[in-house]
Amino acid sequence: MKHHLYRLTPVLIATVLAALLASCKKQESFGVDETLPGCISLTYDEDNSSATSIALYWDWRPALAAGASSFTVQLVKKTTAGAGNVYDAVQSKTYAVADVKSPGKVIFTGLSANGRWYVRGRANYPGARMSGWTYLLREDRPDEIAVVLVGKGIFDGPISTITKASAELVKATSSTLSFTWSSTDFKDIDTDCYESYDIQLYRDAACQDLEVSFLLTPGGTPAFTATNRPCFIFGGLDADTPYWFKVSDRTDPENILEGDAVEVRTLASQVVPLKTEAASEGEIILFEDFSELAWGGSYMDQENAAGYSSQQRSNAPSFLKATGSNPVGTATVMRYYLVSIGQDIPMFNNLMTPLAATRLAGWGWICEANAVARLCSQCGHLKLGTGSGCAEIVTAPLDCLSGAATLEVSFKAMPMMAADLRSYIVEIIRGATLSDTNHQVIVDAAGRIPVIQEEMEAGQTMKSYTVTIPGVLPGDRIAIGSNEYKRNGKYIRMLLDDLSIKVQSYE
Repeated sequence: MKHHLYRLTPVLIATVLAALLASCKKQESFGVDETLPGCISLTYDEDNSSATSIALYWDWRPALAAGASSFTVQLVKKTTAGAGNVYDAVQSKTYAVADVKSPGKVIFTGLSANGRWYVRGRANYPGARMSGWTYLLREDRPDEIAVVLVGKGIFDGPISTITKASAELVKATSSTLSFTWSSTDFKDIDTDCYESYDIQLYRDAACQDLEVSFLLTPGGTPAFTATNRPCFIFGGLDADTPYWFKVSDRTDPENILEGDAVEVRTLASQVVPLKTEAASEGEIILFEDFSELAWGGSYMDQENAAGYSSQQRSNAPSFLKATGSNPVGTATVMRYYLVSIGQDIPMFNNLMTPLAATRLAGWGWICEANAVARLCSQCGHLKLGTGSGCAEIVTAPLDCLSGAATLEVSFKAMPMMAADLRSYIVEIIRGATLSDTNHQVIVDAAGRIPVIQEEMEAGQTMKSYTVTIPGVLPGDRIAIGSNEYKRNGKYIRMLLDDLSIKVQSYE
């Protein structure tokens, strides 16, 4: 379908000027006036649309003749008057007729391929007056509002494809569960990101024993997008325990889309607290899965999950998990709040008080330029390094060794982002002490003994690594992290989980 341009004739110019002069008189009313012409014959412009854009045109002459000063055109998911966000430049465009050569056309760019939209436009007039909305209609059924499928054109189907919400498990660990959900059978992520949801985690199949629930609304935190689909991680859960997850789409209070419960189970715990008594050959002296870190989001294994944190995190007696119905806001004791996808928390400056009640109480850190905030926690695992520098987590002293030992150190890790460098380091830390304030590792240069400097595998999934470390003495610590010696001004950010230390043999 071709785009048509219109020229201003002398008669039309005279008509427009007369209308503009008339509009200068004091208006007796404001708001929507259905008698005012709007975007007449709003049409999908197939020739100028693309795989990621929607082009439109309309007959602008009647509105201009009536004194219109601007046009507003929107992509919306619902046909209610307040559905569009005029501040969203991707989905809403308003421009003065004086600023463009041909005011009857517009192109929305940067859209997600296969996204589905309604299209509407109106004319705006002086005195805060405006026409009613004109919707793009189907040509074959002109009494029906059209759905535009980005990259395809008019779509023979609804915005949503099902009449209930649905959910899927993304990842389970011994202490976390993450879920994604949809109101369109996972066929229209744009729509899914735009809805309001009540996500609920239960401890029983009847969904009566509520663990916790959260209300999520579009435009706030967390903000979901086509590249970061709706996903949420629940932390601090019991190991090897069944849970049931439900989601309800509450965008339209009069038409709530209730989902079926999804039954899942957390993994069994493998935790071995760091031994204090003498360890034997072949014995695992530590298995740490960081399951006590219940707050934050997650990038692990491409979960890209939002989560929650506490405004009381610096003073909390422990990592208290959120419970009950939407426990968010200043009125709650812990003042929980929702956090964005993958949100991390600087660990040894913001979380020292709750850390004191965990298995990590005697652990410490080494960070590039002594910047403590470069070591962070996410929900159920660690993030070592930020965009500004590298970080290493340092275990408590291995006092359980009865002599010089060869250790087998295993862990899971991944680069946080695909573009990050992948170099990691494992070190023996000897003769170290911890600062009183934030557990910075104080050690002479000779007390840092690099064992291995290798590269993680490419890709955003956790991989297993095993390092054999000879010559470890009683009281030594083990450090693992992103390798500042290889950074060269680049990013090295790694996620770490399931750290295991085994006494292979005594020397």
